[in-house]
Amino acid sequence: MLACPRLVLAAAIAASPVTPTQAAGTCANERADAGADANLGNCLGDAREARRANEPRLAATAYARALMFAREAYAAGKAGATADWYAAAGEQIVHYGTEGCALATNLTGAAPRAMLTACVELLDEFLADLEAVNAGASRSAAAAQQRRAELEPLLSGLPAEPEPEPPPIATPKEPRGESTPGLPQVEPRLVSPLRRPTGIDAGLGVSATVAGLAIAGLVVGDQLGRRAHAAALSGPDAAAAPARVDLCEAMASAGGCDDLRSARQLFVASGVTLGVALAATALFAGLRIRHARRARVSASWSGPRAGVAVHF
Repeated sequence: MLACPRLVLAAAIAASPVTPTQAAGTCANERADAGADANLGNCLGDAREARRANEPRLAATAYARALMFAREAYAAGKAGATADWYAAAGEQIVHYGTEGCALATNLTGAAPRAMLTACVELLDEFLADLEAVNAGASRSAAAAQQRRAELEPLLSGLPAEPEPEPPPIATPKEPRGESTPGLPQVEPRLVSPLRRPTGIDAGLGVSATVAGLAIAGLVVGDQLGRRAHAAALSGPDAAAAPARVDLCEAMASAGGCDDLRSARQLFVASGVTLGVALAATALFAGLRIRHARRARVSASWSGPRAGVAVHF
């Protein structure tokens, strides 16, 4: 815990000499053998001197260094501290550490956002600690809230950070020694879908139609033959015909024989046509089934893929 914080910090700030900056990222009067509270006063002196010399970027750099020491001093002092420490030493450390946060916009690159974020984090930590010791409505809390309200618009007004570019995706290379030497690598090929066999479909339809007509011819010829046969047997010439002899062969001019002969010719022609049509139908049906099987095989296998050796 810091002893007599107000006097120590004020004395450190007043006694800090002003010399040129010695190294990047450090204050001119920063000392390696000094504690965080002493270097806080040293960096505040450098920042104020640079501010009076109209060097806002140099002042902002020194204030950022002072903020770092303020956070270290606050973290060390709050260990086991009471409410009195937060209202005295803690308030002074936070007040001096965030004194130059508004000058962060004079820095370049990502430094403005980093400095303002650190300032807001220190103020939020201080306000949370005050709430923990039932001092959330104190004058110290009001001062910290006012300073935070002044810094919030500066932080939100900074340009958005550029999104990092996605890392390049490495293309995997084929490992050596895995491919079988002497075997050709078959390139992938596109297999065009088989066309619908319109000729086979047409032939199948025609043969089935002819078969249907032939069956109809058989039925008609059978009916006509029965009628003609009945008419010939009931005619006047049937009684004069010899027994066990075909009436129409013995007497060609007998009544009904012409119709019987026509019926027989129709029946025979329809039978022959039906046989041919059935054979054609079976042929076209077989071709259609074969084409359908080839189409299914072509859809399920599109040939060898790239990088696969085919053995014959």
